[in-house]
Amino acid sequence: MALCGLAMGETLESLVKGLQGALWKLGGAPQVVRSDNLSAATHELKYSRGRSLNERYGAVLSHYGIRPSMINPASRMRMVSPNRPTIA
Repeated sequence: MALCGLAMGETLESLVKGLQGALWKLGGAPQVVRSDNLSAATHELKYSRGRSLNERYGAVLSHYGIRPSMINPASRMRMVSPNRPTIA
């Protein structure tokens, strides 16, 4: 089963299209989706200089009952491996 697709840009629409396509292929939704700080899903917080989930992307995840999880860019271990525990 191929879970790969070509995104025509780094937009919210491309992100949601890819997410929805993966959910359809999987036949359901996971409890948690872990992503990096891409601008299609997050926006910069002015005072704390951190990032927060965009309202529209959060609404998509909420619609599917998915809890978002963001990586910590300062963390050495950003990628999730099925053979290692995730450290955030």
